[in-house]
Amino acid sequence: VHIESEMVDTVCESSEKKANPECRNEVLLVMKQTVNEVLVGSKIVKSGEEKGNVYVVAVLPKAEMGSMLEKKSDAATSEARKNLKKAGEGDHDAESAAKRNDLKALSYHTEVKALGKELPTDAIKDIEKGIKGLPTPAK
Repeated sequence: VHIESEMVDTVCESSEKKANPECRNEVLLVMKQTVNEVLVGSKIVKSGEEKGNVYVVAVLPKAEMGSMLEKKSDAATSEARKNLKKAGEGDHDAESAAKRNDLKALSYHTEVKALGKELPTDAIKDIEKGIKGLPTPAK
């Protein structure tokens, strides 16, 4: 499973309190994250190349994959919460780890959904809200 995410944060320093103030200092932060996971039990049935892109088709045993992915999602969510707590205490490495684990949990949720089952998304939404609420590091 491969998920790529790009976030853009803009911070504007101004003494004005209107909707679109003129910025004295403006910081633009672009973060790119990639999550790659191997799904144990998958079987590659087809691969190829088309228009410069390589693709692989994998077959997963449906009965086993749902519960395995749910457990992995729970573990990634739990790790993201721990990392988020550390990030709130100023650990910038933990902030990156929280974002990685959030993407992992999201990728597992997506895979479970493809199997026809829904998982609660409240935990992921809470983590994403917590990540957005972290203070921007001063440079």
